[in-house]
Amino acid sequence: MTALAIAPAPPAPTVATPVHPVTRVVYRDSDHSYRLRYECATCLETGTIPGVRPGTTKKCTACKGEGAKFERVPAVSTILSELNKPALVHWAARMAADAVAEELQRRGAERLDLAAVIPASEFALVCQLAQDAHKNAKDEAADIGTRVHDWITTAGADILDTPLPDDPELRGPCEAYVTWWRSTGYTVVEVERIVVDNHARYAGRFDLLVRDARGRLLVLDIKTSNSVYLEHVLQLAAYAKALREEIGVTISGTAVVWCHKDGRPVSTITRTAREYRADFRVFAALFGVYAHRKALGGELRRVIKESEVAAAADAYPFL
Repeated sequence: MTALAIAPAPPAPTVATPVHPVTRVVYRDSDHSYRLRYECATCLETGTIPGVRPGTTKKCTACKGEGAKFERVPAVSTILSELNKPALVHWAARMAADAVAEELQRRGAERLDLAAVIPASEFALVCQLAQDAHKNAKDEAADIGTRVHDWITTAGADILDTPLPDDPELRGPCEAYVTWWRSTGYTVVEVERIVVDNHARYAGRFDLLVRDARGRLLVLDIKTSNSVYLEHVLQLAAYAKALREEIGVTISGTAVVWCHKDGRPVSTITRTAREYRADFRVFAALFGVYAHRKALGGELRRVIKESEVAAAADAYPFL
């Protein structure tokens, strides 16, 4: 990752120094969260050996001898999962219907006679095929999109000098991206940076920090999905706000860069500083929903469990 060297643009926002400076951030794929490592403030203030109480050989009670504290914070994408996505439900249902239709056609069905076409012993397999159809379609599309995304971020500042992929599925969208990039006049400042909001307590990783021809800093995120969604705009607002406070410079705007898999010209959704700050207020509201649901999660699970036990007792009084 390219080191960030930016002279603060006056006037720089006032940022409160966290009690425990973050020294390491690790992404946890298992639960889509970030694990933050902080230096123990008690150890830092006393100037002793990390993890040891001053004047003794006993463990520091604040960090339990670790010399640091750890905290798990949600990823931006996890918070945005609170946003309803009805289009995905319809898409998944369509994939299931198409999978069944294709399977019937493969079996030579000329009329909808399930009993004749699908033996009872195989009906469960066809149902499973329909159930998994949207996952398979998503994985196939994600594979192409991921490879295009990886090529772009790996090339980084050398995008104009990087040979295009030989794979014809990748060549079209990558060539379209290069054409778009050449027209922007952007220069790459940093690639794939993790940012942590020390106030709101979330973290995430954006694709590109660039400087435009007027010297303004912009946060970009590359998307290779079949469409663009509100969450993509909110995601960038969260990244820009966290980065602005983290490095103390003005972030003048954001842009969703949509690379089409069929090689069409790149589409962009750009947001000014005023607009992405408004977007962040929507993200903050979703964060509130996420935090409230997490806080109530244990209580809800307890009530549901008690209800299920009571229902089972009513249905099976002999147990």
